[in-house]
Amino acid sequence: MAVRRGWTPAEDEFVRRAYPKYPASEIAKYLGRTKAAVHIRANRLGVKKPHEARREIALRNLSKAHGKPKREMPRHVKEALGVYAYWRGGTW
Repeated sequence: MAVRRGWTPAEDEFVRRAYPKYPASEIAKYLGRTKAAVHIRANRLGVKKPHEARREIALRNLSKAHGKPKREMPRHVKEALGVYAYWRGGTW
């Protein structure tokens, strides 16, 4: 059975600053926690990912899964991931 360890104020601050910008898996690796633990802690701290960060993470994951660079992903996939940013004139 795993032993639970509390979150330090320094870890909380790191999650507050890093969670909106970086994937939970990278934060978890850095902190020595699970990805689920990072998601749960961010939720409890009230930290959310902005729309653009979620789109970029999803696009990065898709490009890795398909073995293609982001610029070669089909346009409809990019639009589905970021309709708002695309509509606002965001760049791909």
